[in-house]
Amino acid sequence: MYRFKNSQSILLFVIIAISFSIYQKAEAFTCGTDTVFYGGKNYQTVQIDTQCWFRENLNVGTRIVGATMPDNIAPTFNDPATVSKWCYDNTEANCTTDGGLYSWAEANALANTCNTTACTPTVPNQGICPTGWHIPTHDEYTTLERAVCTSGTCNADFPFDTSTTGWRGTDEGTKLKTISSTTFSSLLVGYRASSGAFGGRGIYGTVWQASPDSASSAWARDLGSGYAAIYRYTGIKTYGFSVRCISDFEVISMASLTTTPATSITEYQATLNASITAIGANNPERSIQLTTTQGNYT
Repeated sequence: MYRFKNSQSILLFVIIAISFSIYQKAEAFTCGTDTVFYGGKNYQTVQIDTQCWFRENLNVGTRIVGATMPDNIAPTFNDPATVSKWCYDNTEANCTTDGGLYSWAEANALANTCNTTACTPTVPNQGICPTGWHIPTHDEYTTLERAVCTSGTCNADFPFDTSTTGWRGTDEGTKLKTISSTTFSSLLVGYRASSGAFGGRGIYGTVWQASPDSASSAWARDLGSGYAAIYRYTGIKTYGFSVRCISDFEVISMASLTTTPATSITEYQATLNASITAIGANNPERSIQLTTTQGNYT
């Protein structure tokens, strides 16, 4: 109920401010429409549920040959020149189309020794992603899997644990491999093995997660040609896999409400009713505001 001091007449203006599909704390950026410029390249983005992802594999750094490991100097945040990458078959053109291949430590901006010793990145860990983005964790990738899952057994297929491995789900891998402006658009770019050899291009596509498993292994996800599911496992840190960056900020989904006309209007007060029909994302910074403006009408 709102009370007005104007004794002649009232004019009620209701302004409904709803945060709708905007980027939390960075309202100038629209996930899925805007790109991110980093390391001389514009990266397309895609919104999947409340997550915002790069829709392309990261390609930053200086190419080293497959038989060579990165040096033991950790890459500097926001400085692609300090990053070492592999390109499939030692061909730069493959990095241009497929993105670079990185060891787990390099992807997480850690010294090369972290590929063979226990190292735990901060959460979130920017790694070799630009500011405002980071290397996804095991749980964040699980959230992605659940977001594209429609089987009715999503929670069981993609649990938030570190014991469930192997091929998981039904058609989620197919969805992640679908190429479009509104999908994850994963590519089967192959890998670089610890021996320095390359393999699997057009057959497998593997992305690192920031979450370590042991001194020599860390969480990864693999998609395969002819496979509709997602392979969830821990990979050898010295292998070269792809990197996808995820935003530090949750995308706020739409909140909505319906209002009814003002009733019980007198020269001093009026009653307005509103019902929230969708609360949107579970984000404490999202709000619905009702404000009134006093005025006259004839």
